[in-house]
Amino acid sequence: MKIDTLLATHGNSSFEMRTCSQALSIHLDRISIVFSLYAGNGVLTRDEMLVCSCGTYRPIPIDQYCPTCGNTDQEIEERVTVFRPTAETLKRIADSAPVARSMSYDQTMLVREKYSESPSLDWGAPLGFDEVTSVDIAILTVLSEEHEEMFSALGTGNYLQGSVNEPNRYSWSRHQVRDDGNRLFSVVLGKTARPTTIVAQAAVQKTIAVWQPTFLIWVGVCGGIQDDADRLSLGDVIFSSQIFGYEYGKEGAHGFSARADFIYPISDTLLVNASTVGETWKSRLAHTPRLFFAPIASGNKVVDNDKSRLFQEIRRLSPRARGVEMEGAGAAHAIREVTEAGITVPFAMIRGVSDIPGEHAGTTVRDGWKRGASRASAQLTAALIRSRWPVVPRGDERSRDTPAADRLRKEDTQES
Repeated sequence: MKIDTLLATHGNSSFEMRTCSQALSIHLDRISIVFSLYAGNGVLTRDEMLVCSCGTYRPIPIDQYCPTCGNTDQEIEERVTVFRPTAETLKRIADSAPVARSMSYDQTMLVREKYSESPSLDWGAPLGFDEVTSVDIAILTVLSEEHEEMFSALGTGNYLQGSVNEPNRYSWSRHQVRDDGNRLFSVVLGKTARPTTIVAQAAVQKTIAVWQPTFLIWVGVCGGIQDDADRLSLGDVIFSSQIFGYEYGKEGAHGFSARADFIYPISDTLLVNASTVGETWKSRLAHTPRLFFAPIASGNKVVDNDKSRLFQEIRRLSPRARGVEMEGAGAAHAIREVTEAGITVPFAMIRGVSDIPGEHAGTTVRDGWKRGASRASAQLTAALIRSRWPVVPRGDERSRDTPAADRLRKEDTQES
């Protein structure tokens, strides 16, 4: 069964939510409650109704005349299926989202069993925002330079108005990015107030809860870790192949020893597509960066001294690491948490090198390269979206263009 449209009301306001799968998400007070629509699962009750030409829903068996307009049975327009939540479902919704207690379901939860040829995966506006909430890509930054360069690389965007109950916590803006194949992607860009893995974890969790992105990318700058066999330069870009948290460990008689308990993977799909982007993204830069694919270390310290015990532990923990930064481990851990909850959001991190401990370190060097390194990572990210994004936008007809999907569409057409 394909579900096309759900109507619901909140006070005097109506909003519409759409899906093209056998799952229904209701956004209430920013909490997604997802439950299956398979028959007999005890979540929803199912009734058959008829729709009069005036729009009135009439039960089966029907009365001879419509109570609203007086039309006879012969003027029935269509037959629909009505789903109403069971008492247990209503209790689950109310326990998770207090605003649900004021919603009316009995007269408004009407689901038409029609198959839309171009189903939308955009959900109706949540309370407090005027914008549709699900997006193809979410991008997060922390520094002003990172955010400004990413905003510019994406093109025109609209900052969103929040509400008392749901403020625009991370200065979210919405962007429409058209790729080389004329596909239009919805992108939300955000910025945290400060660095550290703790802040990043909270930002990622909130961004996923609000925007339900298909992919999430953290973009910004990092410190470089030099390797004489393949040397980094300021302004180079590192696409992280792995993130590891270096903070966890033991402070013993010989100092701190890091432990490799927090190692996080990156989306291989995004990584391999980034490796084929080419060189055109560099044309907007004042320098010519190289692109590296390597692990990046993450923790809550600004690492300037390559002779320190901490730096040596980072090198020991991951000899192939080429960067060190302050948000990735928190962001990646948030991704792990939502994955455990059954929500899959592939994640990537792209960093421009703003300083190199032991060679080009310190606040002066870092401040001097923040803008250039931010621009480099932003331009690569934008190029990835415009030329090598691995999936079609949500709601795109081509999202179902597989042999299996084509066969299902034909079967649906024959049945109808």
